[in-house]
Amino acid sequence: MAPILGIYASSNYQRITPDNGAMFPIAMATVNNTSTSTITFSSIPQTYKHLELRMSYNNLTGLDNMKMILNGSTGPAWWHLLYGDGSSAAGSNSNVSSSQIFGIQFGRSDTHQYAGVVSIPDYTSTTKNKTVKYYGGVDNSSSGGVWVTSNIFTTTSAITSITLSPTAYNFTPGTIMSLYGIKG
Repeated sequence: MAPILGIYASSNYQRITPDNGAMFPIAMATVNNTSTSTITFSSIPQTYKHLELRMSYNNLTGLDNMKMILNGSTGPAWWHLLYGDGSSAAGSNSNVSSSQIFGIQFGRSDTHQYAGVVSIPDYTSTTKNKTVKYYGGVDNSSSGGVWVTSNIFTTTSAITSITLSPTAYNFTPGTIMSLYGIKG
């Protein structure tokens, strides 16, 4: 069978390698016995195209927001939020000048279990502001909700560390966060 010359000869042809789009584990944080106020991923390798953070967490009491700090900087950040709970929907946005609120809320009681995925595209770029997308939800037997947020952090530095913390409470035992690199 003859090759399809138009595809192979095209300057737009990109060879697909087995690793393109594959996820590779970088680090995992688990809260075991005592609560903690922060989880930090540091020395993030610069060998991937995108980062993905997968989270499963709970919170003892109260409604709380998540804070994300990139490279230790507390510079400005903006976020947009969509939320739904099966019977109503809401939206919000904010310019957070110094604390980089991530735009997700979690908490209320120790019976709530939360899960979410954070995507950070082009984290090694030094010419783009960093954008972050979050998809997550909560299950509490009789109620629940889902969140979709987008954030922009005004930094063009390559991301080498990520610190996450609730704004009012702590991460409790059972919290698991896993950081993955995605090949491009």
